[in-house]
Amino acid sequence: MPVRFLNYLKNMKTKVILIGSFCLILFLGSSCGRFGNKEEGTKKEQAVRIVCVSKQLTELIFALGAGDKIVAVDLSSTYPEAVKKLPTVGYHRMLSAEGIISMKPTVVFYNGGQDAAIGPATVLPQLQKVGIPIKEWKGTESIEDTKALITELGAYLHAEAKADSLCKKLDADMNLAKKNSKPIRTYQL
Repeated sequence: MPVRFLNYLKNMKTKVILIGSFCLILFLGSSCGRFGNKEEGTKKEQAVRIVCVSKQLTELIFALGAGDKIVAVDLSSTYPEAVKKLPTVGYHRMLSAEGIISMKPTVVFYNGGQDAAIGPATVLPQLQKVGIPIKEWKGTESIEDTKALITELGAYLHAEAKADSLCKKLDADMNLAKKNSKPIRTYQL
């Protein structure tokens, strides 16, 4: 029987079939999971990828130690120095939805309040239409508003301790400024 088996293997067709089958098994085995990127993203928590179109928010995010979560900024974001190395998506009043989408953000941040002009008006609906969440942060008009914004950002970015520290530093700096300021004298003519 072993002789018959060896003669059988010598047949060229059998060798081609065996080699082809072996290659097919290797190919299928090595490509498992190759196209599973989208599936993995739904199973695992995705990394936060922020496109920030507000210079104030950009500075606060870096101050909270979360600057590594920002993947792109608007042209007005120029501080801290590390921001200058990030891609830009245009001026916050002349944005391009395509430019933002190309950064593959998990969220877009912008500042609300009096200076909340995001433009053109078609950009936010286009981003929402493709499924990119938009997060509007409340604008600030006072120190208390600023501390509330820092606290909210800290909670969102899981940097609560750093947010608390920044709020305390802001209070200390404001108290020092009040202490060192001289009263303004007014004269009546």
